[in-house]
Amino acid sequence: MCPHRQVQLLVFWESIRCPFEDEKQLDGAQLKIIGFWVDTIKGSISLTSDSIQALVSDINTFLSTPNRKSALSVWQHLTGSLNWSLNVLPWARPGLTEMYWKMSGKTHQHAGIPINGEVYRDLTWFTNMLQTAIGVHFVDAQT
Repeated sequence: MCPHRQVQLLVFWESIRCPFEDEKQLDGAQLKIIGFWVDTIKGSISLTSDSIQALVSDINTFLSTPNRKSALSVWQHLTGSLNWSLNVLPWARPGLTEMYWKMSGKTHQHAGIPINGEVYRDLTWFTNMLQTAIGVHFVDAQT
C-alpha cells in the first residue's frame, strides 16, 4: 500500500526499466534512512536511538581498552563510525580532532596507539553530546 503518486512513479520506473526494490519504497512522515531518522513534520534528521547506543558502547569499549592502548585499526574503525554521525551532528567535529592528530602519520594497522587525556576528554564529551543531541533541522523555523 503506497500513495497514488508514489505508485505512478514506480510504474514509470518500470516502464523505463529503472531498477528499484519494493522494500525500499517507504512513505510516511518519519522514515529511517541509512540509520538516520528523517522527520518531515519537524524538518529534521537525527540518529536513531539504536545508533546512539551503539556509538556510546563503541566509545566506552575503546576507552576501557587494557593499558589504554588500541591498535590503529580500532582507532580507524571508531573514527569512521563517529565521522558517519557527523552527517547529522556537524557541531561535534571538534570531538574528533585529537583522535585524528593521534592517528596522523601512522600506517601499521596492528600497532598500538596510547589513548591520552585529550582523546579521553573529547570522547567523553562526544558520548555526552550524543545522548542529548537533537539532530539537524533542514527547515528554518523562522521563515
